[in-house]
Amino acid sequence: MRPHARRSKTHVVLATFAVAIATTVAFTGSASADQRGDRHHVSRDVCENTTLGTGTYNRLTVLGHCDLTGTVRINGGLTLEEGSTLNAFQPNVYVHGDIRVEQGATLGLGCSAAMVQDPFINFLCPTGVSEVIVDGDLLADAPLTMDLDGVVFLGDVVSTGGGPGPVTDPYSPYFNFAVKDNIVHGDVKITGWNGGWIGMIRNQVSGSVRYSNNTGTDPDTNEIVANTVGGKLACWNNTVPAQFGDAGTVFPYAWNVVHGKAKGECAALVQ
Repeated sequence: MRPHARRSKTHVVLATFAVAIATTVAFTGSASADQRGDRHHVSRDVCENTTLGTGTYNRLTVLGHCDLTGTVRINGGLTLEEGSTLNAFQPNVYVHGDIRVEQGATLGLGCSAAMVQDPFINFLCPTGVSEVIVDGDLLADAPLTMDLDGVVFLGDVVSTGGGPGPVTDPYSPYFNFAVKDNIVHGDVKITGWNGGWIGMIRNQVSGSVRYSNNTGTDPDTNEIVANTVGGKLACWNNTVPAQFGDAGTVFPYAWNVVHGKAKGECAALVQ
């Protein structure tokens, strides 16, 4: 494994983004102002260039950069507006509704046991393993990148397009798109991302997985390793083709377990 590999292939180091953020107020935005045009007159909380602590928020919208700490409950869904960044590695997060990630947005969600044990990135998890539960879908439309780690999704995980384009610096915060150690009760569809490294490792998916047209500059990109899939696992048109990569030498249980059919590039990754 190359010296940078574990760091580059694990997580989007979103702490890099927190350079100029010193504000720690609870939230910005006015419920009355945000109700305009909403026929249901439901308030909306906005996090813009600040930190949200323990509390309950309604229809949370992220603008600019937002950090979450403590135990955060979000009712009515979570939206990352175009070009925004949400750093939610540390806290316990409970989202009632869907998560929507708009074009060019960056999402870091969850701290798994693997993150806590990794000396390269455990600084992102100072409070240890988090509990993150989303009782809807995650729907990403051309995200810049995402890091989903140790999250329970009761719906689907869908990401279409996006990425920073070819990235060769493994320490770039945009280098990775990591999907690791999640439990997904629905389907997973990840297509058309273009960046440095992208992959799925140690996930449990009740439905099917479609993984296609993803491109990375790292030779070990498109690692599909140690996942358990209840339906089909279909992989095609990825550059490089879906593989174990060097993760296959790290995890003796690298084979994917698929209860449906494994198709395309992933057919060779099932024992």
